[in-house]
Amino acid sequence: MPKTGSETLKPKNWIQREYEDPDYEKKILDIQRQIEELRELHVKIQDRTVLLRTLTIIFGAGLGFSLACVILYGFKLGGFDLEVSTINILVAATLGEVAGLLGIVYGALFKK
Repeated sequence: MPKTGSETLKPKNWIQREYEDPDYEKKILDIQRQIEELRELHVKIQDRTVLLRTLTIIFGAGLGFSLACVILYGFKLGGFDLEVSTINILVAATLGEVAGLLGIVYGALFKK
């Protein structure tokens, strides 16, 4: 079948196409909302990172100190001597610290 006529369509500028889109404003608002949510999430992650680093340093130092005291007391190195009740309290506090950390990690990994 032979063509009898041809019609050419003039391409529209992309700015004009976006302007003519009836959902353009809604799309812009959705993108702005997503950007704001990502910013809030980024701030939360930064806060948690700072808290995690601080707690890791503090708990690590406390754990190292407790372990050093127990080793020094157990082997009587350098004339280190404490009362038995003091060592028992120190070990109990260290075990409580480790149990708390394990509970926090378990709760964070297996959150419902």
